[in-house]
Amino acid sequence: QSMEYRRKGSPPPRKFKTVASAGKIMLTLFWDSEGALLTEYLPRGETVNSDKYCETLQRLKSRIRRIRPARTKFLLQHDNARPHCSRQTSAKIERLDLETIPHPPYSPDLAPCDFWIFPNLKRDLKGTHFSSDAEVKAAVARWIQSQPHAFFFEGIQRLVERWHKCVELNGDYIEK
Repeated sequence: QSMEYRRKGSPPPRKFKTVASAGKIMLTLFWDSEGALLTEYLPRGETVNSDKYCETLQRLKSRIRRIRPARTKFLLQHDNARPHCSRQTSAKIERLDLETIPHPPYSPDLAPCDFWIFPNLKRDLKGTHFSSDAEVKAAVARWIQSQPHAFFFEGIQRLVERWHKCVELNGDYIEK
C-alpha cells in the first residue's frame, strides 16, 4: 500500500512497472600475469563459506598443474573475508602447498580484482543488457579471453606499485 496521503474518492497513484534485471551473480576469478586461471560462479541463493572456498582452492591447484605445469611456486592473494582466513582454509592452503601474501585488514585497494579486473570489465560491458545469467557468463568469458597477456601483467605490476605505496603510507588506505 502506498503511504501517500490522498483524498477519499481520488484516483489511486500511478505505479510504474519495472523490468526485472538478470540480477547479480558472483564471480570468483583467480589470475596471474599471464591470464585467467580459474573462473567460477556462485549458484544463486548460496554463499561462500570455508567448505566451498576450500573446494575452489582444490580446483585452482588442479588447474594450475594443468595450465602452468612449469610453475613450481604460486603466491595466492586473497582478502581477509572469513572463508579465506578460517582455520579450515588455512589448513587446506598448507596441504595444497600454496603460499599466501598477507592482506592488511580493510584494504580493498590491494585487491587486484577490485582495482584492476572488475573496473575494466564493468567499463567494457557498461550499457549491455542481459536477459539471463548464461548471457552474462558468456559475455564475461569472452571479455576475459579477449584480454591480452599484457593486460594481466599490467594488473600485477599495479599491485606491486600499490604495495609499495601501502608500505610508504604505513598501511594507510590508497585511493588511486
